[in-house]
Amino acid sequence: MFSSRRTPQRTLLPLCLFLLIPFLLTAQSGKISGRVLSEDKTALEAVTVMVKGKPSGTVVTLANGSFVIAAAPGDSLSFSYTGYEPQLLAVQSARDILVTMTLTNSKLQDVVVIGYGTQKAIHS
Repeated sequence: MFSSRRTPQRTLLPLCLFLLIPFLLTAQSGKISGRVLSEDKTALEAVTVMVKGKPSGTVVTLANGSFVIAAAPGDSLSFSYTGYEPQLLAVQSARDILVTMTLTNSKLQDVVVIGYGTQKAIHS
């Protein structure tokens, strides 16, 4: 009564689901790219870009200020660079973002100079 052969409909459904799973998973997270500029529109190299709360998701901008990082909608990107105010941006549907960093108003309070070496005393 029952045949051991599978009908095409019974084979096709699991195959389609198997092939769609990677697409559904990549829709949750993707690559966010962008550029980081200073207030005068010059590119900032070596800005640290990280996904907040995920220590493995950290990159550094290139010489032209560009970066690419894996992040999902709802994640927050943190941008930090010495001498500039840190920035925190929420990832939305945009895949290409432009970040403008502003200089900090505070000056360095202390300067510490450390010297290593020896000097021979000269007695006359």
